Amino acid sequence: MNNIVGWNAKIGYRFLKKYTLIIVLVGLVLGVASALYVVKTKPVQYESTSQLVQNDNNYDLISSYQQFIKSNKFTNLLEEKIADSKWKSAKNTYSLTVSQNGSNSPFFSIAVKSTDGAFSNFVATQSVQLFVGNVSKYLSSANVSVLSVPSSYHEDDFKTRTIKTGFLGFIVGAFLAAVVSFLSMTVFGKIPDEKYINDMYNLKLLGVYTDGTTSQKESEK
Repeated sequence: MNNIVGWNAKIGYRFLKKYTLIIVLVGLVLGVASALYVVKTKPVQYESTSQLVQNDNNYDLISSYQQFIKSNKFTNLLEEKIADSKWKSAKNTYSLTVSQNGSNSPFFSIAVKSTDGAFSNFVATQSVQLFVGNVSKYLSSANVSVLSVPSSYHEDDFKTRTIKTGFLGFIVGAFLAAVVSFLSMTVFGKIPDEKYINDMYNLKLLGVYTDGTTSQKESEK
């Protein structure tokens, strides 16, 4: 057991001394690349939210409201509002969702996300007005009230997503670099010095081989 511990300590020291910097650098490169990928493909989103309530506590209807705001009728009404506003020439895309505040809750929210905070606020405001004015035509038993209008917007979890993705990229990069480095040192690499066999297999140094040319040059010196 002592030999195994000694072997692990010696090889571990060799490994860390030679490859730590490489492992860290590879991890950093992949981590930064992962974070930049998030910044490029999933930019910061701004969310504007309004809270509503199902008045008669018939909260089972709330699950149907998502279908209503995704319907062609509602989408066309909302697009008409956007076309008649100052945003008509803007090439902004957005996502519109309905979320229930708990499985047995009469409260729910309508939220809009886009890369422009003011645009998110505008679309959320129009969505709430259109929803309240038209949902009863879609579901006759719908009876909702607005608790809070979307008067402000906030940034989504962009920073958290970027940091988490970057950290995950660092871990993956460092792990892969560690595996490749370890295999390079123990399986595919060359014997770097006369102490390597002793460190690796706990075998004493038996001697150093030198050819005749080397011996002759040393004797001439």
